[in-house]
Amino acid sequence: MKPIYQDSFGEEGNCLQAALASLFELPLEEVPYMNPLRGQWFALEKWCETRDLRPIGFSVNAVKPLPDYHLMQGVSVRGLRHTIVGYQGKPIHDPHPEGNCEMQSIDTWVVFIKLFNGSG
Repeated sequence: MKPIYQDSFGEEGNCLQAALASLFELPLEEVPYMNPLRGQWFALEKWCETRDLRPIGFSVNAVKPLPDYHLMQGVSVRGLRHTIVGYQGKPIHDPHPEGNCEMQSIDTWVVFIKLFNGSG
């Protein structure tokens, strides 16, 4: 995990893009912007598919503890939907430059599984 910070804020901010860049240690520009107000999950699935991955979203009450790195989604202390990076169920990186991983609530964890492509 390499901390990357979002550069767009508010209701249409790019926290998911920055959290994914952090999680997969990619430059921000190598992860597409996924609009939280317009089909963000579908865009996430399409991007993951190009990397032979599948995102799986869980209610925070469904699985404990989570293995390794994952995304945590909920409402930030700024009152907006937000995505941060977690490790084994604990917040470790907030992509907001002023963030400190404080969230009003976390309702979803997103993990990524490697797809079997049959080539080895």
